Amino acid sequence: MATERTVEAGTADNRATLAAAREDRLWEKRAAAYEETLTGLLHRQAQRDFNLRKYRVDGEEEQKLKEFYENYELPGVFETQGRLVAYASDAVMDTFNASRGAHAKVRVQSSHRAALKETAFIAQHSGRFEGVPDAETMLDAQRQLDNALEAADAATVPAKRRSIWQVRYESASTGRARD
Repeated sequence: MATERTVEAGTADNRATLAAAREDRLWEKRAAAYEETLTGLLHRQAQRDFNLRKYRVDGEEEQKLKEFYENYELPGVFETQGRLVAYASDAVMDTFNASRGAHAKVRVQSSHRAALKETAFIAQHSGRFEGVPDAETMLDAQRQLDNALEAADAATVPAKRRSIWQVRYESASTGRARD
C-alpha cells in the first residue's frame, strides 16, 4: 500500500515536471513570436511615418534614412506570422490582424493620393487639363489618408501594448519574470 502511494506520488511529480517543461517550451516560442511581431510593427510604423512625412532633409541624409529603412533586416514575415498563429492568444491575433488591416488601408489611401498628384502633375506639364482632380478631390484624398494614418497608429499602439501585456501576464502566471 505504501509502495503504491509512493509510485503514485512519483508519477504525479513526473507529470507535473513534464507539464512544466512543456509550458517552458511553449513560453519560449510565444515570447519569440511576440518579439518578432513587435519588431515588425515598430518597423512598419517607423517606415510609414518616414515615407509619408511632409518634410525632407538634405539629399545625403535623406538617402541614408531611405537606405536604413529599406535595408533593415526583419524576421521573415511568413515565419513570424506562422509562429504568431501557432502560439499567440486570440486577443493578440485579433489586435495584430486589426493593425495589419489598418496598415493596408494606409497603403491604399497613399496610392490613391499619389495617383491623383501624378495625374495633376502630368496635366500641368502636358497642358491637357481634362480629368485633372480639383482642389476638393485632392483635399479629400489627403483627409482620407490622414484618417487612415490615425486609425493605423491607433491600431498599432494596442497591438504593441496587448503583446507586451500578454508577455507580462504569461510571465506572471508561469512564474517567469520578463520585462
